[in-house]
Amino acid sequence: MTMTKRNIPADSFDPADQVGVVPTKVEPDGSVTVTGTGELLNEDATTSDMYTPDTNGDPVGSETRSSQDEVRLPAFYYDRYALDSNGNPVPKPSVVAGIMEIVREKSALFRSFEAIKSDKAKQKAIDEYQQKITAFVDGYQPLLEVDMQGSGLNLVQLVTKTWAEFASVAYEYQMSADALDGKDMPDWLAKRETQAVLLFNKATFLNEVTDRLSHLFELNEKTMTVKQANVQKQVEYRQQRLAEYNFKKHGDTSNRNATSMNEENANFARQLIANLA
Repeated sequence: MTMTKRNIPADSFDPADQVGVVPTKVEPDGSVTVTGTGELLNEDATTSDMYTPDTNGDPVGSETRSSQDEVRLPAFYYDRYALDSNGNPVPKPSVVAGIMEIVREKSALFRSFEAIKSDKAKQKAIDEYQQKITAFVDGYQPLLEVDMQGSGLNLVQLVTKTWAEFASVAYEYQMSADALDGKDMPDWLAKRETQAVLLFNKATFLNEVTDRLSHLFELNEKTMTVKQANVQKQVEYRQQRLAEYNFKKHGDTSNRNATSMNEENANFARQLIANLA
């Protein structure tokens, strides 16, 4: 039986054929130069310069990297509100500070009619405005006659709350207007603008009413005036309510609930084993 020689492609390569064989070249002076390498094998040891953090190390840990936030909220929430260390909704300090800056700038003002160009129209508007203030003062005085301190304090609290509400709405309007970036103002933002103006008119109106009636309050000077600290408390209270509302409406707490259930199950299991006697 005649055996035929198997044809092996010329471009095939078997590393095993290279064991112990290192291509060399003999130079004219008799020296030997290595012109290639033998079989490509791993080194017996590794050195520190072989360490690659991206592939050889994981300082964070896969469990940490794969974990999800307990609460997922839209980006606009974090623009206006915050979360405390326990993940509960709270006012954002920078927003409160911005609102209070408006309060400090505007709260001492009285109603101005300088925008009215006609002197006759301006005087008419001033007279009508003063008539409304007089009517309010006359209507409120009977309450002061019955309970001076209580009625006086109620009016001061109303002024305080109104300034807090105006400044908050004005700040929100400014934030939303800045975010338009050249786009047309939507209807809801135009309504917010009108609301801010009306609240400012209400606050300045109450400023003047309080100025006329404060001598009847039988309150000390500090109590019968609008205090910045009290306005800030009202601002923080309003922001807290809004933070809680938006948290409940837009927050995805499914992962928090799942984590809480897992913890409760684990606690139950530990308690069950502990109670076995």
